[in-house]
Amino acid sequence: MTYQDTYYVDTNGELHFLSAEDHANAVAQGWPLPDPSWTVATQAQVDTITQPEQYTVAGAASAKLAELDAAFASQGYADISFTTAGGDTANFQADEASQAYILKTSGSYNRRGSVPSGFTWTAADNSHVPFTLDDLNGLYDAILDRGEPLFQQLQARKDSVRSIEADTSLTDGEKITQIQAVTW
Repeated sequence: MTYQDTYYVDTNGELHFLSAEDHANAVAQGWPLPDPSWTVATQAQVDTITQPEQYTVAGAASAKLAELDAAFASQGYADISFTTAGGDTANFQADEASQAYILKTSGSYNRRGSVPSGFTWTAADNSHVPFTLDDLNGLYDAILDRGEPLFQQLQARKDSVRSIEADTSLTDGEKITQIQAVTW
């Protein structure tokens, strides 16, 4: 006889897992597994018990907020294409550390009024692109211009999740369904 991995629920509502090997060993040894009072668990019971954080309002909200943050980071911190005043186009890193370095560098050179002769900025592919002070400021502006609408989108989606979470007219099940339906 062929056995398969199966989840069971006992009379106390506790979940039990028996692998195909557990089944075969129990039969071979004459052990009373699964207990005759156990029932085969539904997928919903398995999910609720094995992933309980997804089946509470707080858990659904937390998971959705993390998902939204990840979507923002994926788009907001992705490399960005920029064309210099000299006509060179390249992709440049735009993650948080890169943005901080661009801001620090441009701030220093803005105080001086120019970049040094022969100044270059390193593109995402590690090529060195000739940059002027206007290019350095322009790259940072391009990152800001791309990021601000994405940040506003992130905040709007987070507000939606929090609003659903706080809505006292909805059942927990309705809240979870609506929170899970929020998309980037």
